[in-house]
Amino acid sequence: AGVAQCAAVAALAAEVSGALDVDVGPVVGPVGRAHYQAGVVLDNIGRPDASVAHYERFLLAAVKAGDSRSVALAHGCIAVAKHRLGDAEAGSSGARRAAALR
Repeated sequence: AGVAQCAAVAALAAEVSGALDVDVGPVVGPVGRAHYQAGVVLDNIGRPDASVAHYERFLLAAVKAGDSRSVALAHGCIAVAKHRLGDAEAGSSGARRAAALR
């Protein structure tokens, strides 16, 4: 079951990456991109609680790299995930931060 689950997650990650067509750019680096993609996959399988941690790591990588586009994307992702968790205030404030960075 573990191998099948890993294969399913890998397939979902590839599908999500292609479907989103979001280029987080080379500035944020491979680790930042990996956290972004992990967050997206977790969001799509109904685990917004777990996705927030990956989006926050993506945000840290983006800030460290000085990649303002990825910083805005990370804030937006965190906002959506927190809104899905029922934290409307955190979702709204995160959305405002993302919009301010565009």
